[in-house]
Amino acid sequence: MIKILLDTNVAVYIFDRKLDIHKILDKSLSEPYSLNILDLCVNELKTIGRRDVAKFVGVLGVNELHSDLKNIGVDDAIVREASKRGYYIMSEDGGLLRMAGSVGIKTVTFNGYGVKIK
Repeated sequence: MIKILLDTNVAVYIFDRKLDIHKILDKSLSEPYSLNILDLCVNELKTIGRRDVAKFVGVLGVNELHSDLKNIGVDDAIVREASKRGYYIMSEDGGLLRMAGSVGIKTVTFNGYGVKIK
């Protein structure tokens, strides 16, 4: 099973563009997957005034993961948690994708009407 960890900006991207992420992933991936998000990202959504997206994450059936990481940036926490738990990172944030790639974490990005795993 592919375990995918969403970042804050990709959650907003999916919501704002009204994408059916399950349909996209079902079409693009040949094996089962789970969608996950750190509690730090959910808190960030609330902090930036996107409670609508935070609620949407729950409606999508995304698992909210508790992170004990404190006093570091959300992107750093995403990379550390993904590395520790064996998750792919789904993002459209170039900096986060480079950071993930530099430590060998697989990434998922949008590619036209599907996704690309790198």
